[in-house]
Amino acid sequence: MVENTDKGKLIAFVDVVKDYDVFYSNLGNSVVISVFVLGFVALFSFVLSKKAVAPMVQAYEKQNAFITDASHELKTPLAIIKTSADVLEMESGESKWTGNIHKQVNRLNGLIGNLISLTKLEESDNLEKMDFPFQMY
Repeated sequence: MVENTDKGKLIAFVDVVKDYDVFYSNLGNSVVISVFVLGFVALFSFVLSKKAVAPMVQAYEKQNAFITDASHELKTPLAIIKTSADVLEMESGESKWTGNIHKQVNRLNGLIGNLISLTKLEESDNLEKMDFPFQMY
């Protein structure tokens, strides 16, 4: 600080070394505390995210099990219907009704096969990846 007095200029110096020491000490403590808190928050988030996702994973697994079980359970009645239609055709010959039965049974068997394939495809981790050209016209 510089001040003009009647005896001349008065110059005063202030020692701020202690202030800088306190500042850098507080800055270091703040960084350490921040790193600790960020680590704690990251760990806490990781643990809670696993708990939050667990019900969705269980629901997904149950859905896949249901699709697989339902597909297999539907195949048995379809096989019986197909066999019954075959027996009807042997006894009374082909008709448009037995043809429709065969057509719908084959359609349902195809849908069930697609469901099973889709479930297996979703469970598989080793999908074949291919490059293909993509051009917009």
